[in-house]
Order: sequence, then structure tokens, then C-alpha cells
Amino acid sequence: MLRLLKEKKITQDYFETLLEGFHDAHAWCVMDGKVIDPTDISPGNEWAINFLKLEKTPTYVPYDDATQKLFTEEFVFRMVVEKRTKNVPKRPDFYKTPKFGYCYYNAWAFKQHNPTAKIVFGAVGFKYKGRKGKKNRNQKPRYWVQYGHIDGNDTNDTTAKKAQEYVVRHKDKVLGQQILNNILAIEEQRKISKWEFVYNYNTCEATFAPPEKPGLWERMGMYKT
Repeated sequence: MLRLLKEKKITQDYFETLLEGFHDAHAWCVMDGKVIDPTDISPGNEWAINFLKLEKTPTYVPYDDATQKLFTEEFVFRMVVEKRTKNVPKRPDFYKTPKFGYCYYNAWAFKQHNPTAKIVFGAVGFKYKGRKGKKNRNQKPRYWVQYGHIDGNDTNDTTAKKAQEYVVRHKDKVLGQQILNNILAIEEQRKISKWEFVYNYNTCEATFAPPEKPGLWERMGMYKT
């Protein structure tokens, strides 16, 4: 993570492993004991709920205290670094109009307007509908995980491909539209990120640069986040 790199030397492989876990997590808020997720995650899961027969209400699983602390410190550090970085691109108002794929910013914006709220990092997924019958009475719940990890359940990378094949084979227009909505939501997310945040782990400095600039990410000591 950026903070760890700044404070002590770690290998690039370990650094990238930490970053992978950071990007795979979800962020939401808890206020007055209730989960408040400013991010509308429906664009990324409607097709899965339909295709896999999942419950519509998401399940939120916070990370353990140690990981929670690490993620919180990491995100605060990133925000501080970003504010000190030149050429910061204009971003949409994440409080008035939260954006899919920007859960960290959405949760941060919500907390700025609600000081008593606590930002929580963890996993979010949707539980498979339970099977009826005595044999399945004590069956352990299974989840389709959108971000992070829940009880060893991971998102199957081939699920989307199977859903697309199902649409073609059965001419399921509803599922096809839900898959299209997911693709459009991802494309909209990319449009917001017109400039990428780049951290130089040799100098501990950050810059913003166009993502299409040739050879930028291959420069020595540069890492895109």
C-alpha cells in the first residue's frame, strides 16, 4: 500500500498483492447501527440475481479489525496525497450523485456530510436462495460475491460468460438487457476516470496523467492505481 511504501521498503510483488486486495474490497458506511451504502451496486448485479437466483438484498461482511485499520489508514493517506497532487481532475459530486465503481469516494463524501457515520471496508455479496427440504435445512449459506471475500465464496469469472451463452441459447431478452446495463455502467465508470492517479514509489510523489499516454505505466518506478 502507498503508506507502507512511504514508511518502509517492501518488494514490488508484495506491494501489488496488497493493492489487489485493496481494489477488490467494498466500502460503505454505518450510522446509528445501520448499514448505509451510498453506492448503487445494482448495475453490477441485476444480471447475476436473475441468472443465479440470488436474494435481492446484499449481505455486507466487514473485514477484521486489523484489516479494517489498514484499509482506513490507506484510504486516508491516498486522499491526503491526492489533495497535494497537481493537476487533479474535476470529479463529480459523489455525495449528490454517487457513481458505480467509486465506493470509496462515495462513502467518504457521505461521511463529510454525516460526521457520525463510520466508513467500513469489507466484502459485499448476494446469498443464493436456500433450497427447501430436510436435507438442505442445515446447509451453509452460499454467496455470489461482488467485491471481496465471504466465507470462502468467490465470484466465478466464468459466470458472466455462461450468462451470455444462456441469453443466446434461450433468447432471454430480460437477462440480455441486464448484462448490457452492467457493461454500460462499467463504461460510464471509465469515462469518469479520464485521468489516472499515478504514484511513484521511488520518490513517494503522485501525479495525474491521461490513461492513454504511450509508455507511461512502463516507466521505471511508476504504478497506476
